[in-house]
Amino acid sequence: MSGDAVLAGQSFAIGSRGAAAELAAFLLRDLGAQIAAAGPGEAADLVDASSNAAGSVLLSPYGERGRFAGGPEHHAAIEAVGGALLGQYTYEPGPAYLVSPYANVGQALLAVAALLSRRLVPGMAPLSLSGVQALFAIQSGFYCFGAEPEPQRFAHSPRGQSPTYSTYRAADDWIFIGASTTPFMIKVLQTVGLDALLDDPRIQQGARGLRDPQLAAELWQRMDPIIRREPREVWLARFEAAKVPAGPVLSMEEALAHPQLRAAGLAEPGEPIGRLTRLSAVRRRGDGTPRTRMAEGPLPLSGLRVVELAGYIAGSYVGRLLADLGANVVKVEPPDGDPFRVNGYGFPAWNHGKRAISINLRERAGRERLTALVAEADILVTNYRPEALGRMGVGRDALFAVNPALIHCTVSAFGETGPLAHLPGFDPVVQAFAGIMKRQGGDGEPVKPQMAATDYLSGMLGAIGVLAARLAQLERGGGYEVRTSLLAAALLLNYAAYEDVRAGRPYLTGGRDFKGPHPLHGLQQTAGGWLLTAGPEARGDGNAAAERYLADGVRHETTESAIARLRGFAVPAVPCIHPFDLTAEPHFHENDLWIGFEQPGLGPLILPAPVLGPPGTPAPAPALGEHNAAADLWQAPAPTGAVPEPVPAATGGKG
Repeated sequence: MSGDAVLAGQSFAIGSRGAAAELAAFLLRDLGAQIAAAGPGEAADLVDASSNAAGSVLLSPYGERGRFAGGPEHHAAIEAVGGALLGQYTYEPGPAYLVSPYANVGQALLAVAALLSRRLVPGMAPLSLSGVQALFAIQSGFYCFGAEPEPQRFAHSPRGQSPTYSTYRAADDWIFIGASTTPFMIKVLQTVGLDALLDDPRIQQGARGLRDPQLAAELWQRMDPIIRREPREVWLARFEAAKVPAGPVLSMEEALAHPQLRAAGLAEPGEPIGRLTRLSAVRRRGDGTPRTRMAEGPLPLSGLRVVELAGYIAGSYVGRLLADLGANVVKVEPPDGDPFRVNGYGFPAWNHGKRAISINLRERAGRERLTALVAEADILVTNYRPEALGRMGVGRDALFAVNPALIHCTVSAFGETGPLAHLPGFDPVVQAFAGIMKRQGGDGEPVKPQMAATDYLSGMLGAIGVLAARLAQLERGGGYEVRTSLLAAALLLNYAAYEDVRAGRPYLTGGRDFKGPHPLHGLQQTAGGWLLTAGPEARGDGNAAAERYLADGVRHETTESAIARLRGFAVPAVPCIHPFDLTAEPHFHENDLWIGFEQPGLGPLILPAPVLGPPGTPAPAPALGEHNAAADLWQAPAPTGAVPEPVPAATGGKG
């Protein structure tokens, strides 16, 4: 690694040998840090919480307290307990086993962010970071619960939430259409020749109206044969011309061979592909002197000023993580607001505790206000396309000209160079491209994951880049640009499987409503629900007594009694918890995994607690333009009162 890498000169001792720790070490090494292995019992920066070693970040699967402490470490077990398996969209009632290690990857990224933040404020208390916390972070928007029941939230089709946000089989292969907002929905119907449907009163309700099961079924029935008539590339060209987010559904091998990866700088040279690299790329820009040298409070970013010129999830989530670390975040929106303000409980999950102003960047006065705001800021976060900002005169170079010490973080869809750099992209479009949907679908049709993982993981990558840049800035001065993408996050999600491809090894794939690779490591229905057996993922010599029990007896016992009986067979197992039942589970409260506040217009909310910052009761998400006339935009919003009581569980009929 070159001496000008952002973490050159930093070293970290890793005392854990788990999957999350190994991935964290890869990410730190990719940023230029030196990694040393700590022996058993030795002090380290990153250790297992169950070890007797000291460390600044303590990793565990479920937390250090509660009934699941010490449970199986496999990511699928964490995802079963954390609601992701029963939350996954399926054709038949019940859970689906997820082949991509969401909990491990989220835990690795948050561990890196935690390690870097602790370098900014030496002496901080050790942080306990569980796989369940990481899973909750990836589900921040979906796991924000209010009083209004939403039975459909986890009960959509494995194709997607609506016919304009869905997989389709073209004449030769699969595509994913990613039109989640009403303007995009209209363009989709126009592109496929169904303009007349826009007069239907049900469709006039907008994109959310398409989630009505009957209307969705009718529209899928109309669109399926239309898309099937012509090849994939024809449809992708039409959707690109209409500026609709859409993309191919590729296998992992096809994704790794695609020229976009090398062109975007995400893969080293090699055949069939080199190792992944520069997933969060940080580069010094000039010799500016930072506005502040020390944190102005107890948290690593206390007193730092962040301009968040972002909408949807990924950019907003970078700002959310920086706010958790103490930064004062001002959200800058267009006059009609962040398009995801209509997403109910999700928007407060990504945006609580921020201030908000609305600016029309198409007008000179708006651009001047943004430039003045950036001039007095420390960090800018955006997921606007760089060329669009450049055309308006507020691109990266222009902002560095007014603030040479700026840390400028951009989250794009496919990266800023390469044949796909110009395309818009939402999370599932990129998951489809990266091979995640085909891997989950196995030999059957591709499966859309319920989790918008690349939005959150790219937000974590962005925050990691900002923290690494801040460390370098305090040592060496200068401004810094940080670049990451949804594609980088999608590649990281299947990092272990890509390494298998590079080495010529087989990797696990799924199938329709996939229940796991074999009985001793998979989903089993009980008399009252579901459990996951968490034996080794690779099938060994077997356990005849346990397999006989799983073939018949498990269905006649309650989940808890079945888990106890399997323990007698030396087979670890955990219950599958439905997302709507998470707030009633004592284990998560014992580990302080929830916070709550009153959100105007929505009432009391309960949602995942911050991983990187202290728990508490934050201020709600701001209204559009709420602070347009504020005398001091950089004053942090005041927190609200007491945490609301947990929202009653409502399983929505999926278990």
